Amino acid sequence: MSIPTILNKLLIVAFTTTFLYIHSVNAMYPYSDHVGNDSHEVSRADMLSNESELHLACQHGNLQNVKTIIQLAQDRGIAQKLLCQEDYLGQTALHIAAAFGHLEIAQELVKIAEELWVAAEVISADGFFGRDPLFCAVVNNHKTLITFLETAQKKYGLV
Repeated sequence: MSIPTILNKLLIVAFTTTFLYIHSVNAMYPYSDHVGNDSHEVSRADMLSNESELHLACQHGNLQNVKTIIQLAQDRGIAQKLLCQEDYLGQTALHIAAAFGHLEIAQELVKIAEELWVAAEVISADGFFGRDPLFCAVVNNHKTLITFLETAQKKYGLV
């Protein structure tokens, strides 16, 4: 076997191992186990994925957990940081909510961002390949989210 073939196989094994580790850690520590538990940070960031509890709650469409996580973050003075936190793809919680079509969660995130004076930053955040949350909604054809995010962008003069 040639050296390039061996190196290619090693790279494939390393990539596969890393990929499986990321997903096994998320499976071992589901987002709902940590909500409201003071022994864990509100924003448990995975070593490799950097997904916060808020990212995971937005992905699963759990509005009550989103509200609880944000309230805990506000109590600890880290809500702004949490709303702007990016995962390993550069996506904020609003990107995730928009991609998965969770209108009520997107509305809650923008409402809280407005209260914390970071709405423009959250609404226009450049994520994966420089795409904002509106792009995530458009790509996934979530029409009500598209309308909501366009209105929010106009409100803050982002278009």
